[in-house]
Amino acid sequence: MNKNPMNQKRNVLWQMTFTAVGILTFIQAADALPFVLHPSDLCLGFRKVGTFKENNEVVVNIGQATNYVNLASGSVITVTNLSASQLSPDSFTSLNNLSVSAFGVVNGNVYPGYPRNTIWVAIPRSDVNVQSTPPDRQDQDFSATLVSSINNIINGAVAISSRISSNQDNTISFLREPSSNFNIALGQNLGACIGSTVDPNIGNFQDSLPVNGENATAGSFLNAIRSDLYELRPTGFVDPHTGQTAGPGYYVGYFQFNPAGSLTFTRASTNNVPPAPVLSISRNGSANTISFVSTNNVNYKLYLTNSTGLSTATTNCPSLPATITGDNTTKSFLDTTTDADRFYRVK
Repeated sequence: MNKNPMNQKRNVLWQMTFTAVGILTFIQAADALPFVLHPSDLCLGFRKVGTFKENNEVVVNIGQATNYVNLASGSVITVTNLSASQLSPDSFTSLNNLSVSAFGVVNGNVYPGYPRNTIWVAIPRSDVNVQSTPPDRQDQDFSATLVSSINNIINGAVAISSRISSNQDNTISFLREPSSNFNIALGQNLGACIGSTVDPNIGNFQDSLPVNGENATAGSFLNAIRSDLYELRPTGFVDPHTGQTAGPGYYVGYFQFNPAGSLTFTRASTNNVPPAPVLSISRNGSANTISFVSTNNVNYKLYLTNSTGLSTATTNCPSLPATITGDNTTKSFLDTTTDADRFYRVK
């Protein structure tokens, strides 16, 4: 045994040094309050792009998507997981030229009632008063790139948050992260995952979304912007909202971002009776094309008869087997007949 007093003193000093380092590391870890996300949580993304790019981006957890899906028809709520001051002046110099997105995903078969790779995504409106065109549902494998991009944003936010001290802009629901790209080991930021591989200023989730998923405020932000939230279950799975296994995504409602920095969500009016379709008919040989402007997520069926059937109730008229699901665009039924006259009804 070494009984040299100097060696003993040196050993005590080394022990104290290592202990101090251990305490410091513990304090730093305890000081961080990592951003938290659960399966099916919805997130908001805020960033500035191009010549307007600033030093920060923001990711916000706004709670489970089902909280929005299960709202009463037509109800309006204020999203409270963020404050105007956190956006500006804390994260951005102003709310002008700010790109806003909303997204979420079900990872694995862990969320009751929702298949793996169910996606929620917000599509910006070009006209604030007109609903956007819903994106089509895809199969679980085809949607993998979009799922991966959303997961990278979420996992990157959690990783980045764990490396930053806890404060009013790094909480369990709000994260201000640097706009400079992080490598994969440290966690990727919002811009690295939502930007196009061709043009990173376009937010189409690495080219996996057919449209830009970001809605930008004006250079002088005076009027509110709206983005429509859609639920995209993989094809092959029955959507309980529509009864369909394919087609356009289900319209949940819309987010409205206001110049004062507040954010609201309006649930779609699911109980309203859709407007009656106005029909136009064209004929080419023996083929009749019956066209009409459809309403999103409304199912249409074509009933038909000839002049001899006009005396019977319309509910007894035969119908074509096909059903069309509306998406706010013009839809058409095709009926081929040798009858001299034909009468149509779309229900």
